[in-house]
Amino acid sequence: MLRLGIFLALIGFVSVGFHFSDYQLRYLMWAEDYQPFFGIGLGLVGLALVAVGVAAKNKKKAAAPQQPLPQQP
Repeated sequence: MLRLGIFLALIGFVSVGFHFSDYQLRYLMWAEDYQPFFGIGLGLVGLALVAVGVAAKNKKKAAAPQQPLPQQP
């Protein structure tokens, strides 16, 4: 989920910048009429996915039980 979020955020925000330079990404050529709002929305969705992925990873680390220390005789 983390990689997908980074990809969406990158494509979304780059497409906003390219909108003002008359250059288009092939993946988002169909959405040129909806720019820059579509790119901003896509970037925000990507950032939300990154936040959820990081939170899930941190929760997983915190919930992992600690191994008991070995007892010496």
